[in-house]
Amino acid sequence: MEFDPIPIGSCSKEHQNIYQQWFNCADSDGDGRITGNDATKFFAMSNLSCQDLKQVPLSSVTSIIDGLKRLYIQKLKPLEVTYHFNDFVSPLLTNSDFDANPLVMLLGQYSTGHGKSKTTFIKHLLKCGYPVWN
Repeated sequence: MEFDPIPIGSCSKEHQNIYQQWFNCADSDGDGRITGNDATKFFAMSNLSCQDLKQVPLSSVTSIIDGLKRLYIQKLKPLEVTYHFNDFVSPLLTNSDFDANPLVMLLGQYSTGHGKSKTTFIKHLLKCGYPVWN
């Protein structure tokens, strides 16, 4: 059983909405990625036979983060250990380096008063306001 990927932009809006609903259903923890366990649970809801489900290549159904982590552990980390990379640049990466939420650092004055400040950007990222301390 082979699956050819179709760019999401080439689908109708109706199909995009349907696929988004399927994705949301499969993404059991709501983290925006489908892991192998998520895919297994989702495909089990299809009522396909176990024989048919065994043909689904679950090893290719993973998140980008998990793929990057696997590549680092298998390919880069051995080189870093061999050449003592952590002795002169940075420590070896850990699972938390891959699994942590991204950080954004903003520098400068609190607000410039032009409406396009760091405060506005932070409110946009948080999708809500936040308390202001005086």
